[in-house]
Amino acid sequence: MKTLRERQQFNKPSVVNRKQRIKASYVQRLRTNEEQA
Repeated sequence: MKTLRERQQFNKPSVVNRKQRIKASYVQRLRTNEEQA
């Protein structure tokens, strides 16, 4: 399903990388919040 969506709309590699980095930092923040709580 994910690959189908990607084929319908082309994303530039730089945009994809930025989205992945934002997601990774968000997940990292959630993990650190859980450890501190």
